[in-house]
Amino acid sequence: MSGESHTPVTFSREEVGEIRVMLNNWDKPPVCPRCESQLRTEEPEVEELKGRVYVKCESCNRTAFVSREPPNRSFDLS
Repeated sequence: MSGESHTPVTFSREEVGEIRVMLNNWDKPPVCPRCESQLRTEEPEVEELKGRVYVKCESCNRTAFVSREPPNRSFDLS
């Protein structure tokens, strides 16, 4: 075994905020705030997740569901 974990890790609150800004900037595709690789994005089809975007960095194995709108409360992550 190589010791690498294949379990995705979530982005930090600050990183989610950076990704949200990139998602709302249609001029260029979003990149990972950690390693600057292009993020893979998907629009979830589940009703409870409408208005959010699933983002994943294939390089550093980080993921998050990111709302396109800023959080309403300071403790909301996305």
